[in-house]
Amino acid sequence: MATSGSFRSSWRGYTLVTNWECTQNHTHNFSDINVELYLETQSGYDLYVGARTHTVEIDGSSYSISNSSIRIGGGSSKYLGYVSKRVYHEDDGTKTINISSYFDMRATIRGTYKNGFGGSETFELTKIPRMSSVSDIMDGSRELGTKHTIHIKKQLSGNITHTVWYLLRGDKGSSQWYYIAKNTDKLDLDFIPTTNHIELQPENETIYMDIGIDTFKDGVKIGSTSYNTDWHMKVPKECIPIINSISINDINPKTKALGVYVQNHSKLNIKTDAVGVSGSTIKNVLVEFENVKWTGSNITSSEIENYGDIKVKVIVKDTRDRIATQTKTIKVEEYFAPTINEFNGDRLENELKVVSTLINFKTASLNSKNKVKWELSRKRQDHINWTTINSGTEFSLNRNERTVNVSEDYEYDLKLSVTDFNETVEKIIRIYTTFSIIDYHNSGTGLAFGKSSTKPGIFDCDLPAEFNKPIYVEKIKRKEWTKMHLYNSTKPYDIKNELKYTKDSDGTVFIQGIVKDTVSEWLARITREDCRPQKDLIIFVPCTNYKSAILKIYEDGNIIIENRSEISTNWISLDGITFKAKD
Repeated sequence: MATSGSFRSSWRGYTLVTNWECTQNHTHNFSDINVELYLETQSGYDLYVGARTHTVEIDGSSYSISNSSIRIGGGSSKYLGYVSKRVYHEDDGTKTINISSYFDMRATIRGTYKNGFGGSETFELTKIPRMSSVSDIMDGSRELGTKHTIHIKKQLSGNITHTVWYLLRGDKGSSQWYYIAKNTDKLDLDFIPTTNHIELQPENETIYMDIGIDTFKDGVKIGSTSYNTDWHMKVPKECIPIINSISINDINPKTKALGVYVQNHSKLNIKTDAVGVSGSTIKNVLVEFENVKWTGSNITSSEIENYGDIKVKVIVKDTRDRIATQTKTIKVEEYFAPTINEFNGDRLENELKVVSTLINFKTASLNSKNKVKWELSRKRQDHINWTTINSGTEFSLNRNERTVNVSEDYEYDLKLSVTDFNETVEKIIRIYTTFSIIDYHNSGTGLAFGKSSTKPGIFDCDLPAEFNKPIYVEKIKRKEWTKMHLYNSTKPYDIKNELKYTKDSDGTVFIQGIVKDTVSEWLARITREDCRPQKDLIIFVPCTNYKSAILKIYEDGNIIIENRSEISTNWISLDGITFKAKD
């Protein structure tokens, strides 16, 4: 910046010197520019010409300097004349001007004719102090609705006051202007940006602020309005989506009817009602439950694997990426299938027509909501229909039952069945006739050792036997196959590969079948107590991608996938599993 200067333009031994200077008026924001021209010659370069008119241009305006004649010897300087112009500065007091000059020569110099020569330069004038501005430093958190401080950079001295205001801008438009201060002489101004127009920015947490300032000296406005724009402000942190409600419903009709959530059976439908605030909308809903995440405002879970207090966490995010979280806790009741721990019986030695039976079973009470019924029944071995002896609704039982009028001449079957809301387990025991070394059936077609003969056409032995000669057997009849209980959404791979099991006469259990769609480590259950293993077993079986699934078959009949998290379960084959059943 300057208030004076010069530049030079030359051709051969001639130089046109352009000098300028200005005087500035701070009150009215202008400068008066004076430009003078001089011609300088080198030794040996004379110039003697008649009337000439030279040109000077100042800030776009052209002026002339005339000489009646020019007579100058070599190595001299000649004053050609001057011109003046008043130029007004910008509102902020700045001004840049261009000055050009041209010497009208029209002479032949050493055999060369020259019309003239000149040059130009651009200069930035010294700034005239004018209106104030808002500095680029703002104290505060930049969050709307909280206190901030801006700072005014004053240019003028004297009785200076300011009026300052701001507006907010977003993708949806701009707000009205809000005053920070009117006619104030303070340079540090505190204000709290309004939160009334957050809806202008529905998809971003950043909203923009523009600040304007007018400057007054002695009550008269100086220059134009100065702006400091594009301040990045934040939507208040309290401006988060609202979760109106979270509804959790059991969609398994069996457990829903009980009024409690049940382990390995209840499936949850979780609906979230949430809305955005101040123009935002809901972008996504995330539900976290049992270390599994679902996305959506209406989701259905898999069957609940655990029991106790289970937390359902809902995370809602809106278009400003603001998050609201809510957690609900549900009580899940532990479930295990009805289990007959012990069921046996025999005739009393001193009263053979009375049978004493030990009944020991347990079920899951489900907070006393389980629909349990047990029943003890009997039938003569050669009959079809069962007769109920006793029944009840206890969740567990461990007691002796006495059954009377059990004829000594016939075998009887006693059956204990235990039913809950989901399944039935049963066990049948045989009550034999009184002891007899040898007995013939009354039809003349049956024979029995160590008991009464009760089966026509059957050789029945109830004593340990020793054979000293080979025994030839035409066929062995195996017991019928029993379908295995499948947990959760596990299902047979196809109609030919249903999961089932049986036990042969020497107590060996055989399992066949392929399953798919297993969603947890709980796979299946052997419901027949007489087909459960003597001890917990670890078995490796093939599964998807020809990897190995590690199965643990427990004494209580449950089959668990030990390495469930490490494998894919599009299919798991249980074909060929065999083991000894418990006695």
